[in-house]
Amino acid sequence: MNRTPSSLLAFRAQFPSLTRFSWLDTPGCPPGARPVLDAVRSAVDAWERGEFSWIEWDDTPELARAKIARLLGVESSLVALVSSLSEAAATVAGAVPDGGSVVVGSNEFRSNLLPWLAAAARGVRIVAPVEGSAQTTTERICASIVEGVDLVAVSSALSSTGVRPDLEVISDRARAVGAQLFLNVTQSFGVLRLDLARIAPDYVAAHAYKWMLAPRGCAWLYARADRLAALEPVAPGWHSVDRPNQDYNGIRALSTEARRLDGGLPWLPWIGGNAALDVLATLDGGQAETHVLRLARRAREGLEELGVVLEGTDRASHIVRMYSPRSQQILAKLRQNGVVASGNSHGLRIGIHAFNIDSDIERFLDGVKGIVGRE
Repeated sequence: MNRTPSSLLAFRAQFPSLTRFSWLDTPGCPPGARPVLDAVRSAVDAWERGEFSWIEWDDTPELARAKIARLLGVESSLVALVSSLSEAAATVAGAVPDGGSVVVGSNEFRSNLLPWLAAAARGVRIVAPVEGSAQTTTERICASIVEGVDLVAVSSALSSTGVRPDLEVISDRARAVGAQLFLNVTQSFGVLRLDLARIAPDYVAAHAYKWMLAPRGCAWLYARADRLAALEPVAPGWHSVDRPNQDYNGIRALSTEARRLDGGLPWLPWIGGNAALDVLATLDGGQAETHVLRLARRAREGLEELGVVLEGTDRASHIVRMYSPRSQQILAKLRQNGVVASGNSHGLRIGIHAFNIDSDIERFLDGVKGIVGRE
């Protein structure tokens, strides 16, 4: 039985490929929404005809910056636009003092791991606790946050497992020892609510090509007002000044706003990203979160009934990770049946967005049962 609210069915209708596929691979990449596809296609068509304005294209990221700020509930002057989560993390890593200390989980997605490890070249000490369940991950990270730690880097949801550490507990511990908090929300922002007031992170960043439905190349970094002055751009360029299109030559001071951290802003991705933010703005945050967690719970229950080993089941998550020696066979069977998921030789992962419906989960479980049921 379909229990999806009508407003979410209307949201789903904006994704043309969902008439053919049950798309459960948003942790890797979502399907294209019609408004995003139309915006990019229109720009490419205008480019082909020569009927475009690159100045207008270059102004589009400013529209996106304001929309990201509204979603976060912050001033747009505190939001930088970058090309990747790695760039955002590297920007903040550059502000960690030589000889300082950073806590970051050893199983983090590399975009939120390697930029911090690179800081070791200038004497920054890296403490990398091994993650486990949500409770274990939270406990191990907190145990590593001691006096002298300068910064804690954590993801709201781990890409590999969907494990969601308790951000409020980690934030409280970081504040207790005077450590800053860098929060990577790439794998949750768009479907799970983020309480900035309660968590009070110093920095928040995401690459928007996953749950925010944008093309790859659209990422952002929020910095608290009192942290902004300490940050320097990884590669300062002509967008790093105020009113960059006023003139392009000669020496000008970098902006005092977050735009000082802006990287090169690729036109077509941000044209699509700006449209994606309009699509995302139609969602009710509470309704979307309730919906995706309900569907993910059904997926976990169904997999447990099949005797499948899961990870991260001690806290609700929209990402489900299962282990099976036959994961590649399962993935092939799912794709044959129109179910898009991802995995490797060790297991399989699905992610639930607000456009997913009950039949997507049942279709997935039927495909898994067809293989696991014969083991």
